[in-house]
Amino acid sequence: MFVAYLGLYTFVLAIIWWFFVVAKIHSYKFKNFSNHIEKVTIALFLLLLSLSILGYVLIFFLNDSGTSYRVDTSSSSVSETYY
Repeated sequence: MFVAYLGLYTFVLAIIWWFFVVAKIHSYKFKNFSNHIEKVTIALFLLLLSLSILGYVLIFFLNDSGTSYRVDTSSSSVSETYY
């Protein structure tokens, strides 16, 4: 399941970063129309970078694959309960 989470998160990040690259290209194209567009794209880049790294850290450290459960099979009697 770890590989599925990692792949899905990477796919979503690729889409989000693709939109950011398109926005960055447009910000350079329309730089003369706004004084704040450079600051906003830098802030957006830092936010996306920190969230991307945080997401990968959470996927790696909150993985439950190391958790094991012990099932006691020593009792052979089974009781059924009807509700």
